[in-house]
Amino acid sequence: YCSVDLISLSYLPNLGKLPPEGSYAILDLGHQKTNFVIFQDGSLKLARSFSWGGKGLTKLIQKKLKLKEEEEAKNYKHQQAVLKANSQVVVEKAIYESFLELALKIKQTLFSLREEGYGSIDALYLCGGTSELSGVDAFFSEQLSINVSFLDSIEEEVTGVQNLTHARRVSPTALSLALLGAFPAKGHFINFRQGEYAYKRDFQALGSSFKRLGAMAASVVLLGLGYYTLSYFTLSAQVEKANQGIASLVKDSLKSDPPKDNKLKNAKSMLSILNGRIRGVQDKLKTFESGSSLSSFKVLQLISDNMPSREEIKLDIDQLKLTPNQGRLEGRTENFESVAKIKTAMETVKFFKNVQKIKEAKGVRGEIKFILSFDIVVEEASETGDQEAAQS
Repeated sequence: YCSVDLISLSYLPNLGKLPPEGSYAILDLGHQKTNFVIFQDGSLKLARSFSWGGKGLTKLIQKKLKLKEEEEAKNYKHQQAVLKANSQVVVEKAIYESFLELALKIKQTLFSLREEGYGSIDALYLCGGTSELSGVDAFFSEQLSINVSFLDSIEEEVTGVQNLTHARRVSPTALSLALLGAFPAKGHFINFRQGEYAYKRDFQALGSSFKRLGAMAASVVLLGLGYYTLSYFTLSAQVEKANQGIASLVKDSLKSDPPKDNKLKNAKSMLSILNGRIRGVQDKLKTFESGSSLSSFKVLQLISDNMPSREEIKLDIDQLKLTPNQGRLEGRTENFESVAKIKTAMETVKFFKNVQKIKEAKGVRGEIKFILSFDIVVEEASETGDQEAAQS
């Protein structure tokens, strides 16, 4: 079964609580939306839903009062909120303006109904949880200039309900759904195979629909092709710009022996050039390390391990040049005594021989600049170590 929830309100006249004759309306102020149905002599004439409900009212209160929890705004709505005109309270003024928007939609609906020749309604019945707000009935009576009352669908004898006032407001919607199931022929329902919803068009009209669908599909395809074409050329331009930037970086990195421009066409070729240069440097390092049997890292470690402590001297190393058999250390310290200590420390390394001061001079800022040279002798140190081990 397929239906619309507001259509089920057409079963409410069967309760015997509504007049059998005349024109009247039911306004169901719900949580997420508001249903508005109009009856004439007990028959449904119009049904409309508005996207206005108690949930939006709660969020409005939460915003105006700057409350952290939505539950606090809900409690305020149920216990303190009042609907009255000309209020100076910010939250009450906002609530009133929100109800004015709903009243305007109802007025527009009633106006269109009169334009179709149905005339005006004599009474308005309120239900729904939001209708519990204080002053709602007086507000709609003033705005619509009609008699307004609450739709009471529960007898006084009903017991077992904790909040009878709240139950009276929300029960009409529940009872309408119950009546729909119990007496399906007593109300209004929608049949999508008969009446105004029935399919009446012929195959010619169907063919024109297919043509429109085909035109829409072609438009979508053309838009897609245009988008991907534009994206392709845009990305191609970005890739070309990126390649030019990478080529500039490669040239700056290889100033001593820059590659030719025709070899810097794309990132792949430039990466190949860099990998080739890296392999060449690695081969040279291997040759250097194999020739001296002492790695560059080992030389640095020996210098660092044998230097005086930082509390004893202050040392800034500007440059360290290493060849397979020689080393050159350039640096700065605070006095000539520190240079002597550095030289003495270098001489204690068994791999360093013939440690000499090439330069020792005072700088413009009072620091002492020095240059030390030393020979790296691995074989002799190894033989000495072997002899010491044999003697032991």
